[in-house]
Amino acid sequence: MLKNIYVLLFSFFYLTVTGQTSWEPGYIIAAEKDTISGFILERTDAEMARSIKFKKDIESSPRIYKAEEITGFGFDNGRVYESHSFVPINGKRSFVFAKSLVKGKIDLLAWRHPQRFQPDFFVVNNSSGKIVYLKKPVKEEIIGKDGKHYNKRDKTYLSNLKHVKGDSVISAIRFSEKLIQKDIIDYNQIYQNEFPLAVHEERLENSIDVMAGLPIQFNSGSSIFRIAAYFNHTKPERSTRFIISRGVIYNQRVIDRVFPSDFKDGSMSKKLQVLNLVPLAVKFQGDAKFFQPYGYAGGGIAIIRETSVLVKDYENNGMKSHIFPLPTVNVGIGARLNLGPAYLITELTPTLTGIFLNTGISF
Repeated sequence: MLKNIYVLLFSFFYLTVTGQTSWEPGYIIAAEKDTISGFILERTDAEMARSIKFKKDIESSPRIYKAEEITGFGFDNGRVYESHSFVPINGKRSFVFAKSLVKGKIDLLAWRHPQRFQPDFFVVNNSSGKIVYLKKPVKEEIIGKDGKHYNKRDKTYLSNLKHVKGDSVISAIRFSEKLIQKDIIDYNQIYQNEFPLAVHEERLENSIDVMAGLPIQFNSGSSIFRIAAYFNHTKPERSTRFIISRGVIYNQRVIDRVFPSDFKDGSMSKKLQVLNLVPLAVKFQGDAKFFQPYGYAGGGIAIIRETSVLVKDYENNGMKSHIFPLPTVNVGIGARLNLGPAYLITELTPTLTGIFLNTGISF
């Protein structure tokens, strides 16, 4: 089985990835503050951080707008971005589109990066007009009085938060999207009579995969099958390629036993039932709209029930079962075919009893 897992994991990292083209109704805000309605090529926050594709009507040719060329843009579903700038280490001002997370007396906007989980932030005080850039802190190596080397994490973002809010006390919060957003929301709730509070709710997409499978190689004298259900959750505004998945899998093998003539006493396995619970798996999938390859990996726990035939004095002496747990590694590769209301799935999955070819639907 271990060899099978290595083969599938190797294939997992070489899935074909093609681009999706989904034009959604929205608008851009020009540098002159004029609002122009049209259609925007919907991508993730990180993919739209530097530029977007926009067209006034669905049939016209698209135009690329960079973050330094327009004030902002938004989708009709409430997903809004503003153009902001900062000066990096090289000293050349850089412009990005940051997504609005919280609006109130203090606005919080997130600039997401393609290669980083944690975003940077822009914080705007709508009363004083102050704007600060909160950059992910980096570790700096310092030499202590004892001559030893220590790592010190930059806490500039905390003083910047204090500055933009006008607080007299620095909030000792970790650099985390969840914690910073909570801090801004708590602050805005004090002033929401004058500055109405609004929080962006990211779109959450759920799907269910149901499939059944048979082994690629059949063994004569045995019957075997596999059924599985996976529950998938993704936030497409952040990523359309990585999905959190949970699964329940049932695998059964029954062997027709013929005792050798010299088998006097002992037991022989007759039936193996495996209930595999997968509390967490990460799925990587392509962005193709019609044909979508994917792969996944996760850990789980299997409850195994093995039933054996007992033999005494060359004769069948009944059955005996025992149940035991076993940790599992769950991997697979496959593809989804878009059929409109649902997807047709084909998947290869290694198990304790061989590689299975599975088919099913995703909806």
